Amino acid sequence: MTEKSTAIALPEQKDLQVAFEDGTISKLIDRVRKQVDEFKGDVSTAKGREEIKSFAHKIARSKKPLDDARKALTEEWRDKTSKVNAHWKDAESQLDELRDKAKKPVLEWEEREEKRKAGHMENMRKFNVERTNHEMTVAEIDAVIEEVKSITIDDSWDEFMDLAGEAYTDFMAAAEKNREFAHLRESQAEQIAQLQREKAERDKRDAEEREAREAEEREAREALDAKRVQDDLADSILIYIKQLGMGMIGNKPQSHAVLMYELEEKLPLEKSKLGDHWPKIQIEIASVSAQLHEAYEKSKAEAEEAERIAAEEREAMAKSQAETDAKLKLELERAAEEAAENKRASDANHRRQILSEIEIALALFDGPKEIALAMFDAKIPHVKVIL
Repeated sequence: MTEKSTAIALPEQKDLQVAFEDGTISKLIDRVRKQVDEFKGDVSTAKGREEIKSFAHKIARSKKPLDDARKALTEEWRDKTSKVNAHWKDAESQLDELRDKAKKPVLEWEEREEKRKAGHMENMRKFNVERTNHEMTVAEIDAVIEEVKSITIDDSWDEFMDLAGEAYTDFMAAAEKNREFAHLRESQAEQIAQLQREKAERDKRDAEEREAREAEEREAREALDAKRVQDDLADSILIYIKQLGMGMIGNKPQSHAVLMYELEEKLPLEKSKLGDHWPKIQIEIASVSAQLHEAYEKSKAEAEEAERIAAEEREAMAKSQAETDAKLKLELERAAEEAAENKRASDANHRRQILSEIEIALALFDGPKEIALAMFDAKIPHVKVIL
């Protein structure tokens, strides 16, 4: 069968050359476009898809006679190369576009097929037997099992339906086995935990009973010790009270205020520690306090009397001292006056002596000029000229 008998019918080469010359080649392209538009391929069958591919291939082959005509014209008319090439470029672009248009249904179908198969393969991963293992908990494994059980295996899986069924069966077998291991592990863990709880409860009861017994024994010992402590404390406090009654703390005498503070303020604070001894201690405190108070009042009266006598003595001494101070003051004033008089007399005698020495020196010189020269030469005693 010749090329003319193909679905894409083109004129003879000379007519194609004319079409290149007069620009009517676009009409030929329109004829091809019309055939492409009218062609209806069936992508649902393998035969139909092959017919579509064959039709697209024929469109691609239709470029060859056009290219042959272009080359013939190029050889005949070099001067029309640019025009012919321009028409060729346009024709080639349009033919490629028409080729792609004709092939587009198959390409789209193949793309859908790839997505469909990829979707099935993605769903197949849900049946991966490694999605569960014996280290997971029963609850975790059950959650994965329920997810897989919710997947329906029917005709929607297409050619993957049998493979999906086998994967589902393998997954369920592996999951159930892992679940048995997990259930056994959790059961054993629960049994161990229960035994540990029971042991902990027994240990707690034993400890509580032991603590109760020890508490009773401790309370008995503490009661006995407390009685002994109270007795010792009472004895020591009685001794301390007697010491306070003698006005002492340790080996040091203390003031009445300190003694009364110890008896009436500090010792009563020990009441809670003394138990049945406190009434006796309280009586002793009261007795010693009364004794100390009586002694303090007596001592206070004696001190006041002594202070009165001392005050009279101080007053008499002060009076005597005042008289003595007055006499001493008069004597000092008299001595001062005598000293002043003696100084005045001494100064007068000294003045007279200096004046006499100056007069004697002046008598040795004749006239004022010699006297003046003598003064400059420091020949007159007690006289100095300052230049």
